[in-house]
Amino acid sequence: MDLVPIFIKNVFQIAAGYTAIYFDTAHFMPNQFDIYQIDCPPNIKKAHRKRQAAFFFGRLCARAVLTQQHSAYKSVQLTSTPQGYVQWPLGFVGSISHTKNTAVAVVGPTQYLRGIGIDCESIMPDTQANKLKDYILQPQELSVASPIILSLAELVTLAFCAKESLYKATYPITHIFLNFQDTALEKIDLVQQYAIVKLYKQAAIDSLQQDFFRVNFAFGNFSLVTGLELSHQS
Repeated sequence: MDLVPIFIKNVFQIAAGYTAIYFDTAHFMPNQFDIYQIDCPPNIKKAHRKRQAAFFFGRLCARAVLTQQHSAYKSVQLTSTPQGYVQWPLGFVGSISHTKNTAVAVVGPTQYLRGIGIDCESIMPDTQANKLKDYILQPQELSVASPIILSLAELVTLAFCAKESLYKATYPITHIFLNFQDTALEKIDLVQQYAIVKLYKQAAIDSLQQDFFRVNFAFGNFSLVTGLELSHQS
């Protein structure tokens, strides 16, 4: 299958590979899992076709980014853990995200990274942001950025993405679930395009030996991508 690459800014500094592709759900058929040797877990087999397509193209994107590292990964079978996470080849950590028609994947060497997390989302509509703000944000986060600089929809989307990136980077290490109220945006720098996220869940802090995390971000055309690299030195 010829992948259709698209430009989404690479927000990573250490990661070895990064790929973003466009996909059309209308062109997806469930038998493509077998044709392209993409592992399809039982929960995905039972899922709606749109969910199957997003999963398939996310894994296909992950294979493409691994192939950038070595041609031997061109036909690698990426299996999933019981929690649904990719089991990356020895020597790599990685992360996948997708919107309704975009998939992004990133990998990094375990020599330098102990975890990595990416999230890509469309900017929420105002009505959705108002509905979800109390679920995603802690009260103090509403004052982290001036509404003149970031709209509520942009702030809620950024918080959602940043917290998702943190969770994706840390869960494979800690195996500790984080909800949105376990973390909070402490700082947003729109010039350097990064946010500082504070972790409050003590069990995770103890496991990671860290409670502040830098998450890089880039706003695009009505979209946002966030990325967190957890180095051995952090």
